[in-house]
Amino acid sequence: MPTTSTSTPKTSRARAKARLPYQDAALPIAERVADLLARMTLREKIGQLQCSMEPIDSAIFTQANATGSVTGVLQDRRPEDAAATYNAAQRAIMQASRLGIPLLMHDEAISGLKNFAVTSFPQPIAQAATWNPHLISRMGAAIAAEARPRGIRQILSPTINIVRDPRWGRTHETFGEDPYLTSRFAVAYVRALEEHGLITTPKHFACNQGEAGHNGGAVHYSERLLREVYLPPFQAAITEGGASSIMGAYNTISGVPCTGNHWLLTQVLRGEWGFDGFVTSDYGAVEQLLDVHHVSASQVETAKIALEAGTDLEAPMTVIYGEALYRAVRRGMVAEATLDQAVARLLAAKFKVGLFDDPFGDPEEARATNDCPAHRALSREISRQSIVLLKNRAQTLPLPPSTRSVAVLGPLADTVLLGNYAGWGMKVVTPAEGIAAVAPDCTVRVCRGVEMAPVALPPIAPAHFPGGLACEFFANTVLEGEPVFRRVDENVDVDWGLAAPDAAVPENYFSARWTGTLLAPVSGLHEFSLHADNGARLFLDGVLVLDCWNNPPVNARKASFTLEAGRAYALTVEYFSNTFFSFIHLGWTVEQEAHLAAAVELARQCDVAVVTCGVIEGEGIDRADLELPANQEALISAVAQTGTPTIVVLLTGSVVPMSNWIDAVDAVLVGWYPGEEGGYALAEVLFGAVNPGGKLPITFPRKTSQVPIYYSRLAQGAGGIYSNLPKDPLFPFGFGLSYTTFAYRNLRLSKARIRATGSLRVTCEIENTGTRTGDEVVQLYIHDRVASVVQPPILLKRFTRLTLEPGETRQVTFQLAAKDLAFYNLEMQHVVEPGEFEIMIGSSSAEIQLREMLLVT
Repeated sequence: MPTTSTSTPKTSRARAKARLPYQDAALPIAERVADLLARMTLREKIGQLQCSMEPIDSAIFTQANATGSVTGVLQDRRPEDAAATYNAAQRAIMQASRLGIPLLMHDEAISGLKNFAVTSFPQPIAQAATWNPHLISRMGAAIAAEARPRGIRQILSPTINIVRDPRWGRTHETFGEDPYLTSRFAVAYVRALEEHGLITTPKHFACNQGEAGHNGGAVHYSERLLREVYLPPFQAAITEGGASSIMGAYNTISGVPCTGNHWLLTQVLRGEWGFDGFVTSDYGAVEQLLDVHHVSASQVETAKIALEAGTDLEAPMTVIYGEALYRAVRRGMVAEATLDQAVARLLAAKFKVGLFDDPFGDPEEARATNDCPAHRALSREISRQSIVLLKNRAQTLPLPPSTRSVAVLGPLADTVLLGNYAGWGMKVVTPAEGIAAVAPDCTVRVCRGVEMAPVALPPIAPAHFPGGLACEFFANTVLEGEPVFRRVDENVDVDWGLAAPDAAVPENYFSARWTGTLLAPVSGLHEFSLHADNGARLFLDGVLVLDCWNNPPVNARKASFTLEAGRAYALTVEYFSNTFFSFIHLGWTVEQEAHLAAAVELARQCDVAVVTCGVIEGEGIDRADLELPANQEALISAVAQTGTPTIVVLLTGSVVPMSNWIDAVDAVLVGWYPGEEGGYALAEVLFGAVNPGGKLPITFPRKTSQVPIYYSRLAQGAGGIYSNLPKDPLFPFGFGLSYTTFAYRNLRLSKARIRATGSLRVTCEIENTGTRTGDEVVQLYIHDRVASVVQPPILLKRFTRLTLEPGETRQVTFQLAAKDLAFYNLEMQHVVEPGEFEIMIGSSSAEIQLREMLLVT
């Protein structure tokens, strides 16, 4: 893997000799910060707490009181071009600044940079399914190697919220439901990037998933629940990983907005945990104190609440930390010492990552590292290790060498979902492409059969648009002014993701109009569907047929219109986007039944059918139902009824209830949002080149109505049983099958009893009793049998992933300390109470293989 340079290009010779103490790289950071802060005016200080999304070469950055941070301004450039533009702008900014203060550029990177032509890794939920934090350390180093040469020094990642309600559309950004598992991945990611000279920003502090799974919804958690479940990953990211920044959350906790929560941001974060970095607001969260939560009556008061609570940087644009903050300080509402404290944190971070001494990127290194072969190989390895085998009736998998034809079906057969905040512009490998490459002697036949959205209809074939459709793009969301880009499309079926249609079109903030002629093949009533991320509408001969302009058709909308065969109809489709994802699909019923019938017939003709399924989810796309869309379930059932061995592949970021169809299929794999190499990894698992060893980092319910369901729920006095649904989940936390089998033996504790300050070793033996090399994730759980506060019946405390050859036996050793048995007692003290603790070793939270008792005295 290419290494990251931190020395080229160097700062100018004019700065080589330090003129002032803060310019002296040999001095401690604290001294440099103090010296620089003492030289700054009030306006200059406030500028450092500001962020902007304006073009990096705009005048806002070369003013005397320049904005201190920037985000998202070079995402659409090739790596080398982004680095060169950044260098020129940074040089101009530092020269214009009275004190030569450099700009800090941040970006997202939960699964690779959210930029053009980068490496796309699997989403965090897939990373967690590997149960291999070492892989994520390597991924962090790779992300740093791609980010730093581009000029990016702050990363708004990882997302370490605990998911107890997977209806949340951002579930796939997380490491799942367990605080210990999440903590280990948080530390691995954060430490890797921080060691490579980047500022990490774990988010969202805290509890960003609210009631009913809504993003940023209110939560009403006790302090005990916060400290035992939702805060530990953040504490570990800081105290073990060394995170330099934290992002606040949109939500309120017991009525107090996180962005203005002094207890959370100052007492706990800084006072108890010793955090000395800076707090970044979630985007727009500071102004939400005023216009959403209504805990302030003016912008000036909002500035006071946020800054005094401990929010240092307002992102992504300056609304409150501008004139309002200036007035708050001048009027004495906010002490300048409080402002200085926040500014000092930002400056210290800039010194820490070398911005004052080596502020530039490296275009050649950016070109060499971004999406390089070594990083693609790492993405493929993470995808391999993340795949979870949930069902394998009669050893359907791996597919035998005699397999000569495969029908690859479903809406994701020939496309790839990368998930939230993913990059674009790299080569992605679809399931169909992966199978064709891994099994070159096998005939691969592709048919989607159905579309992604629940009621979306198949796209209108280009043949029905003679001459194509003229498309005009506008640099606003209201179709005004002159178009900034024109092209001809064959139909309306496009998904730009996080990118833009063209460099001239503002990313995720534009409108478009398609015009042309539609010819119907048959006369009668035709049903049309629109599926888009934001406003869209359809006109036929000037008649408004579908109007979703002010009500986004995220899950598709339908309407009917009578057409006459052979007649030319003037068609107009209008669309705008101002969200994270940009897509629009126009479909109709003409091809619907034919598409489904073709997929089923293809399954009959092939040796095996691989049905790829998924859902639309993301930030702002929380879901009331977790089941697959009805059209996809119908496809699965119809294919299974052909008698052809049917394998369902779930390419999704969240849990999927399967009760409606799982009994009918032969095998089920979870491939998650698999990154750019996911098609290869899936094919390797299907054909046995890779033995799946992934385990679920989140519980899969039988039906949505079981949610919330998670493995460590407290005992329920009345039983907690539905009259018409079993109590247990469909698949438990930690579950995953293999093509081989494992035996667990000889659990031993190095000590039968320990004191409350002691520790011990836990050992056991694992044998591969099958005929294939395979990976097993050995999981250690505990249970405090009697406690003053009710404890979960099972809690994960250690795990390890190991590879065993057929017949190989290996001893596994875990170090366990008494502090791992602690909880918050009635007085909210973190204690280890004397008593018996059950030590359990298992292959999942529901499959405990070995047990032993430990006494704490």
